[in-house]
Amino acid sequence: MENLMEPLLAWVTQHPNWAGFIVFLLSFAESVAVVGVVVPGVALLFGVGALIGSGHLQFLPIWSWAVAGAIAGDGLSYWLGRHYREQLTNIWPLHKHPELLEKGRRFFERHGTNSVALGRFVGPIRAVIPLIAGMADMKPTAFLIANILSALAWAVAYLAPGMVFGASLDLAAEAASRLVVLLLLIVALSWLALWLLKRAIRLAEPLAARLVAWLLKRAEPHKSFHDIAAALADPGHPEFRGLTQLALLLTGATLLLGLLGSTLHADWWNHGVNQPTFELLQSLRTPAADRFFTWMTMFADWQVMATLQLGLLAWFWISHQPRTTLHWLAACAYVWAVSPMLKYSLRIARPPNLVEGIGPWSFPSGHTLHATVTYGFLAFIIAWSLPVTRRWWAYAPAVLLILLIGLSRLYLGVHWLSDVLASLALGALWIALLGMALRHHQPPSNNWRRNLLASLTLTLLAVGAHVFLDWNHELANYALKRTVTETRIRDWREKGWQALPRYREDLRQRNDQLLQLQYAGDPDHLKQALIKQGWQPAERLNAHNALRLLSPSTRLAELPLIPQVHHGEHEALALTTPLNDDHRLVLRLWDSHLRLQPGNRPVYLGSLSHQQRRQRFHLLNFGITIDTDRARATLKNLLTEIEHSGCCIIEPHGAVTLIETKSDDHDGNSAPSP
Repeated sequence: MENLMEPLLAWVTQHPNWAGFIVFLLSFAESVAVVGVVVPGVALLFGVGALIGSGHLQFLPIWSWAVAGAIAGDGLSYWLGRHYREQLTNIWPLHKHPELLEKGRRFFERHGTNSVALGRFVGPIRAVIPLIAGMADMKPTAFLIANILSALAWAVAYLAPGMVFGASLDLAAEAASRLVVLLLLIVALSWLALWLLKRAIRLAEPLAARLVAWLLKRAEPHKSFHDIAAALADPGHPEFRGLTQLALLLTGATLLLGLLGSTLHADWWNHGVNQPTFELLQSLRTPAADRFFTWMTMFADWQVMATLQLGLLAWFWISHQPRTTLHWLAACAYVWAVSPMLKYSLRIARPPNLVEGIGPWSFPSGHTLHATVTYGFLAFIIAWSLPVTRRWWAYAPAVLLILLIGLSRLYLGVHWLSDVLASLALGALWIALLGMALRHHQPPSNNWRRNLLASLTLTLLAVGAHVFLDWNHELANYALKRTVTETRIRDWREKGWQALPRYREDLRQRNDQLLQLQYAGDPDHLKQALIKQGWQPAERLNAHNALRLLSPSTRLAELPLIPQVHHGEHEALALTTPLNDDHRLVLRLWDSHLRLQPGNRPVYLGSLSHQQRRQRFHLLNFGITIDTDRARATLKNLLTEIEHSGCCIIEPHGAVTLIETKSDDHDGNSAPSP
């Protein structure tokens, strides 16, 4: 992906005027009638904003082009509406989607002349409001004023999210490009999940009605199947027996599919999908993402699930919702029963990991199944009492939470992709069946506000208590485990150093930062030696000093250092020395997990880099690593400083320098003087 983006960024940087003209065309296409209905201008302008945020484009020229395109597009739509009027209803795509014009007319009637300004920000009707204004003979002067003023705000609103995103990518890339990839992956999956959710909500009710009618018709001659169908559709039929039969059928079908899947095409799926997905996500591990996904997975830990499920069971009972209580009990009991049953029946092994406190079997993903049923069915209970147009607001947070919990199980390396996908499907099918049964046996109530408040309170209390009590243990448990290797000091000096990485490992096949040093010994010795030469321990970026990044006048030496990632870990030591207000040198050491014997001396990989101060929007202020000869030229001076400190042995090996703390246990021989 980076190879494809580099030519685009180079072209944009070299041809800013052409970039502005392209933005004009995008804004024009987004605003003009008919075309704006089908052109994904929002997504494209988001990308343009990201280029502004990353410093490849200037804001004011691009904003001016976007404003001009928006004014021209709305102006053309207004002119078309005044001249062609009702003839426009016969052209594509308006003749296939007459509801757009009807929605536009209602919006215009409700808001009058203000609709031109407001309509720019209202979903799919934004491209037809100027058309409606022209067809309604709105005065040209009034339209022009509303058009210009709204375009000024519209361009900012559409570019700003991308600008913030682009600036955040710069910060994330300084720490680890893996964070950028993970962020893009989360955004893409979230967008896909919400896109599917919108269409599922639209299709669910008519599809469910047809399915139930078909089941009732087919099951009439068969007593057992009639009980199942009646449990879903007949308000006067007791549903316990039918739901029990459904649960058994669903579990049996899952077990059968699992057995078939483990015997048919198992190697193709495991080696072609599961294993590559596992390796990809493990290659994207970073300390920051570890913390985020550990937190997300705690939303579905058994402590939280048990507290939330039992708490809501009690709430539904004391708030006099008997049907909801029974269906909630059925939803939760099924998950607690079926998850261990399937695990110990199918016995599918987990990915290789060193996480404590989890069983050996992988399918199904208990966290994903619990999250899908618990949060999904809870969203249904709340949404069922809402108007159809507002149910989206109940389902969307639940879907995003379930998605992130499932992704956390993949990222933390405790489940295969097939485990998570099958668990999502099983959980979604079970709550769909329960939802149909509850819908036909209980009318919508006005309890959704109290149910929502109770759910949020219980979730926050359960997760908060779990994080407070178990955060450090969970974080350490899910942390990426490294294998420590050993070698003799003599072997490391001769050829062993060549086996260690020569570049900071961020993304695969990215050699952006040379590791020029290998240091054996206590990093505190090196730290003290360099402090005497004027270096200072770096202040790492954290929640307490992050606001300094928003002070544009702050010198680079006073800004916190953004930690960098090598092989999924932050540096063990970071020192800085200023060059001027806008430049500084940074020395970082990462643990290589190699130990030299005798003495069990750790070896660290070091990088000396040159940072330059960068600003975004005259507000965001941070240091970014640049590739110059200055750091290389300073390396000799640094080595001289270390050598003069009298505490280290320095041996050059081509592009890498070995630095070793003085000691009297080098293979039994006394260390030579530097």
